Amino acid sequence: MAAAHWQADTLVLAVKITARASREQYQGIHDDRHKIAITTAPEDGKANAYLCRWLAEQFGVSKRAVNVQSGERSPLKILAITAPQKLPADWQLPAQP
Repeated sequence: MAAAHWQADTLVLAVKITARASREQYQGIHDDRHKIAITTAPEDGKANAYLCRWLAEQFGVSKRAVNVQSGERSPLKILAITAPQKLPADWQLPAQP
């Protein structure tokens, strides 16, 4: 699977999360996954919720538009972002169809 691809108007991302980082940041593509650092600890779903809020802000959508498709309890996740309103310039993403 590519690090990102489109399914109709939904952007599907393969990501690797580093929790408990010193700051939130996109760290590029590593091993065919978008690497993202977040400050939240991976406890009781808090990191997933925070990640979805952070991605919603990055892509200009509501947090309901960001869903964890797989990897709820893993740092390796597949996320879906429905109808992103903006694509962050520093992310390596395929062109929108």
